[in-house]
Amino acid sequence: MQFQSPTLLTADIKISPDYQNKYLFLEQKILTLVLPLLDGPHTITSELVKVGLLNNFGNPSIMASCSVWYDFDSVNKRLTLCADELVSEKSTYITTFLNGVSNPHYQYAHSINSYASHENLLWNPNTPLTPGLAEELQSLTQRVNKELLERAIDMNLTVVQLAPPPPLPAELYKQLCPVYHNDRFVEFYDESKSYGAEYTVGNLHSIYEGKATFAADFKYANVIGSTADPKHGVSSWIELWRTTYKVANPTNCSSYHFAGTPGGGEIKPEFNCRGHFVGGHVIEGENASVMPERSDDVFIIPICTAHNNTNKAYMMPVHDNRAIMLKNYFKSYKVAYTI
Repeated sequence: MQFQSPTLLTADIKISPDYQNKYLFLEQKILTLVLPLLDGPHTITSELVKVGLLNNFGNPSIMASCSVWYDFDSVNKRLTLCADELVSEKSTYITTFLNGVSNPHYQYAHSINSYASHENLLWNPNTPLTPGLAEELQSLTQRVNKELLERAIDMNLTVVQLAPPPPLPAELYKQLCPVYHNDRFVEFYDESKSYGAEYTVGNLHSIYEGKATFAADFKYANVIGSTADPKHGVSSWIELWRTTYKVANPTNCSSYHFAGTPGGGEIKPEFNCRGHFVGGHVIEGENASVMPERSDDVFIIPICTAHNNTNKAYMMPVHDNRAIMLKNYFKSYKVAYTI
């Protein structure tokens, strides 16, 4: 049955907290965010609502709205959002401002030190006059991201959350940096080698797209030839996954005891997971494939060595649907950033 793409994603969000002191009166307001699921990138801004009053300077009303960037791919039923930790112009934010004053405050999820116009001397929620308010607004912005993620999962969409790599020890980070020769990918950084001037060493940020949560019916298969990546299948990639999701170890293979036959054949009931866990390089679909350079569709997810060595079967997120998405995998153009 062909997937029928939903047309809207809706989520009820809290845009303001209950907060009162001698300088300020805010009340909790909940509104509905509506994301039209049309292909391509979009930015939507909620309706503008009154959330409180400033108890000075004529008691002006405090207004608020929420803005969300997203990208939708109906073919792969994939929704891309921003993670809390992403520092970007795309990041989700709540806008507050005094009615009649043009200079707003933008509260992002990644920090309480979000942008406030220095020209606006009347409104800034991150001052000693409003202790804890910036933290509450930051928490609400993070909750918006969480609500959107949960709603998308409920709709059985695969969700990618754009994010930087997690903090890593320097030694591990170096192992995950791509190396290029004459602008073409060669390998990942090997400290035992000496790279000449014709080599460029990129950084992990250049290939790390973010976190991915697979839909329940998401099918994935191995990347053929990813063993050219010397870190494939060894500790570096699985350690990156562990650090991204802040877990000690995967408890089971993500496709635990499941292997499907491509092309609509019967599921293989005899398949049993075995061996140790690796950070498997996988692609969406039933068929293992060699990915073209510049591919943006490679994921890292824990799989057992039995699955890692099986290219004639596909997998599904039976046990764990959390993955990492790589961008520009084996990209072949000159990179701008080096370690």
